[in-house]
Amino acid sequence: MSVMYGVGVVVGFFCHRNLTFASDGCVIASGIKFLLTHIVGYLINLSLLIVMVDKFGFSHQWVQAVAIVVVAIFLFIAFKFYVFRDVASPRDVCE
Repeated sequence: MSVMYGVGVVVGFFCHRNLTFASDGCVIASGIKFLLTHIVGYLINLSLLIVMVDKFGFSHQWVQAVAIVVVAIFLFIAFKFYVFRDVASPRDVCE
């Protein structure tokens, strides 16, 4: 999970930045926000697995299937309103 998540983060950044959200903001600033958002998404996924599988005994396959949906919704909302939001002021753009 960890290795594939990291690969997905790198590929996803450039695809989301250019295709999904057509962002022209600062690559460095949006890259840092993207990374932080993915760390939170990773922790949500890991927490769901620990709690639901280790504590409550649910099947890890079903928990991971639900976690994929939960994390995907979280990431889309965070990308839209935090990472790739429309630039509101010149300070948000790289100088």
